Amino acid sequence: MLPGGEKLVLFTDGTLARFGADGSREHVWMPDDPEWPRLAIRFGLRVQSATVTPPGRFVEGTKPPRAGG
Repeated sequence: MLPGGEKLVLFTDGTLARFGADGSREHVWMPDDPEWPRLAIRFGLRVQSATVTPPGRFVEGTKPPRAGG
């Protein structure tokens, strides 16, 4: 809860929205908005680089060996 009864809400798509004390939506920040990191930290979120699967680590149709033989 913010001062004056306002609320900051995090949606599953990463969008942040500020709602007034009366429940009206006052502002929305998308994850690519420059102000987003400053507000997202309230939820423990930080901006980080996108990750990718390392090449050469997966061979189609193989399974790891079973434990115990």
